[in-house]
Amino acid sequence: MLELCQVNKTYFGRRGQVAALKNVSLRLEPGMMAALQGPSGCGKTTLLLTAGCLLAPDTGEVRAGDENLYSLSAGYRARFRAGAIGFVFQQFHLVPYLSVLDNVQMPALAAGAEGALVRAEELVERFGLGARRHHMPGELSTGERQRTALARAMMNRPRLILADEPTGNLDAINATAVLDALEQFAREGGSVLMASHDDRAAARGHRIWRMTAGQLIG
Repeated sequence: MLELCQVNKTYFGRRGQVAALKNVSLRLEPGMMAALQGPSGCGKTTLLLTAGCLLAPDTGEVRAGDENLYSLSAGYRARFRAGAIGFVFQQFHLVPYLSVLDNVQMPALAAGAEGALVRAEELVERFGLGARRHHMPGELSTGERQRTALARAMMNRPRLILADEPTGNLDAINATAVLDALEQFAREGGSVLMASHDDRAAARGHRIWRMTAGQLIG
């Protein structure tokens, strides 16, 4: 599904340089749910952005099948990202002036896909948001916003979901609902890579990688 091979990424700033990723290699297979754990600033979010074709590494490869994604055009990566990857961000990043239903179907509308409304309605119901479909994000609870973000991530039927602290802001009930949905996605053949401080979330994974100072362990 996706493979990172000896990936390195360094940030440069006024206070010097920070090696966010150091020779990171990992492989995600279909049906695999994996967790990244480690302290804040250890490189987890950088790894997710690099895996998601949003942040080019300095050296190394990010591969899907036989293709090194960062050796291809930006347009190709954008199409791959839109069709194959769903993102769940810690801060949700919902469009504040769009309803739940419109937020969920937005990726399909951007891609010009047919049947967007029907697919969005299915996901809204699946995630228990039917009664809130016409509400704006500011009218939702934290758990409802996260479920909306997860529904949006699944809109284009991706093969891979990248989730940054998907349960970090949730109570136990909503956290369980989100993890159940990610687990079901993996059982249906998708791949999940999530960064999480939550030991209960990480324990759901088939594999746990630990990060420290940009290095991947375990």
